[in-house]
Amino acid sequence: MATAETFLNFLNETSKVFDKYFVMWYGMTYPSFVCYHPDSVKTIINASPPKISIAYRFLNEWVGPGLLTENGKRWSRNRRLITPAFHFDVLKPYVRIYNEALDILTEKWSNPDRLHKPLDTFYDASLCTLDVITRCAFSVEFDCQRENVKHPYINAVRTITKLVTERPFNIFYHSDWIYSITSAGRKFYSNVQLTHEFTENVIRKRQGELSSSHDDGSKMKKHLDFLDVLLKATYENGEGLSLLEIRNEVDTFLFAGHDTSSSALSSTLYCIARYTEHQDKIRSEVDKILACKEEIEWKDLPELKYTSLCIKEAMRLYTTVPIIERTLERDVEIDGKILAAGSQIAIAGFMLHRNPDVWDDPEKYDPLRFLPENCGSRHPYAYIPFSAGSRNCIGQNFAINFLKVAVAKLVYRYYFTVDMKNNLTFTAPLVLKLHGHDIYIKERNN
Repeated sequence: MATAETFLNFLNETSKVFDKYFVMWYGMTYPSFVCYHPDSVKTIINASPPKISIAYRFLNEWVGPGLLTENGKRWSRNRRLITPAFHFDVLKPYVRIYNEALDILTEKWSNPDRLHKPLDTFYDASLCTLDVITRCAFSVEFDCQRENVKHPYINAVRTITKLVTERPFNIFYHSDWIYSITSAGRKFYSNVQLTHEFTENVIRKRQGELSSSHDDGSKMKKHLDFLDVLLKATYENGEGLSLLEIRNEVDTFLFAGHDTSSSALSSTLYCIARYTEHQDKIRSEVDKILACKEEIEWKDLPELKYTSLCIKEAMRLYTTVPIIERTLERDVEIDGKILAAGSQIAIAGFMLHRNPDVWDDPEKYDPLRFLPENCGSRHPYAYIPFSAGSRNCIGQNFAINFLKVAVAKLVYRYYFTVDMKNNLTFTAPLVLKLHGHDIYIKERNN
């Protein structure tokens, strides 16, 4: 049976045999068409197929029918309702919160007990991004970075995503009843309950704050954050979103926001720790910006040009969400062959971004690939770290802005090195994680 540890490696090795696509089977019952060439990816995305697949069905039991898994008119309505929460004017003040959260992270890393030990960059990045998202998107603070124990929400997300990845490959686990009485199923549902309790606590806390500000006549914010938009949203007939609908969207954004950003940040830190010449160029860039101040500001983001190149290349080589699944609603033709309506599709971004027919020396970490002069002739669907088309990631600007500030501030504060204990390996329990290396830091004498 495939596991989170073997699934992506299997797909990656198989893609080296077939240059554009192949068919894999979930538990010998559900075939899935795996594609990783930009021409076929473009055809699939432009067909706008919904996110209906066996994997999303299992994920739905956790995040519910939210923006990630919903389809049709309800998805269109929710996307329209939520879009204002990611407006330029809303994102701008978040940079201050990014700085504050990263200051807490560096405070932890600069503890003498931590300086000479390998970092768990993925876990620490998860706490930092969870801190950022709860403060930016929900206007609540849980001080999760300063807790001295493993955070239960993050541990639950790790467990759930691993189980969701493995479940499709066991045909007996496709039955909800059978799955519920297995040890894996009991573990899954208990962790889902924990995440739901966490998100409901977030919602209740924000509802209380909004109620208090209304009662004492406090002035409302000019721009509403993500949760405010949900709490104030109404249907066309004047009915508001139910608590369950709000929880589904909060669950979706918490998972999709914090887990993907922590993956991208930890992968970028690995890349610049291994290829320190790029780290040095980032540091030179940031030194100029922070020569007379301590915080990255909104106006500085366009100046982080080399930092941006390094982030983009890390997200190419170590694609945060390796697989995006769809189900065709109509027949689609690819290379003269017909994929029938109802076919399951897996858009394999991980292999697309390493396809030798698209990328020169694809295994090499080379940020200069993303210089404007090197992108002009590139296929528009050759690089899709946030998906593409109408169902692209609604929070991609939020994520990129955070990553720029995070990489800039961390490289400004520390030198990063890596000890390759073993060959680099990947696990992909929905979101990519790297293994087989230790990252160390040394403080700069600024």
